[in-house]
Amino acid sequence: MTESKILKYVYKYACACDVPDCMGEEEFENKLIDIWFSQLNGSSLFHHVYMGDIRSGNRYSGLHSWISLYEKFRSKELLIDNVVFHHGLSADDSRLITVKFQFIDNNKQPLAAHKDSTFLLGFSPEMEFSMFTLGALVGERKIAFKFNFKQHSILVQRHVFEARNISSLYFAPAPPSPRRRSAHRTAN
Repeated sequence: MTESKILKYVYKYACACDVPDCMGEEEFENKLIDIWFSQLNGSSLFHHVYMGDIRSGNRYSGLHSWISLYEKFRSKELLIDNVVFHHGLSADDSRLITVKFQFIDNNKQPLAAHKDSTFLLGFSPEMEFSMFTLGALVGERKIAFKFNFKQHSILVQRHVFEARNISSLYFAPAPPSPRRRSAHRTAN
């Protein structure tokens, strides 16, 4: 798993931050497997983030990967109701979006309630996975892990369920800095 350059960087960064279970690459891989594939309420964090789940009460949860959203939209498994573009000073760099959508059946009937989720567009699955992983590992001491990209910051938010089990990881816009205000553009 840690054969790729980007996951080697994640490993080195996590070790520099004194993340537990970062003594060797094998322990690190075991930690990643535990974080992403341990079952919690019948689903893994990987399934929640990349596939999404319909929970009790017809409530939808998860689906935080832009590639998964695109694939589900393309296969007509969901309808997109609204998109909000979050960007900094440059209107042409709108990589962070919030999408309101609902899952539908073959007859285009809703399967679950409307869901809002924020996505970071244009990054490879490996980069997205690495950013989520850093948020899970380094974020154990806090709720969010902040990444800086060009003119804006992006958070990896994490929710913890039952002690230290992570139940969700997703992208979120960082609050604007006092010097700069973030602009928002909405498309229907």
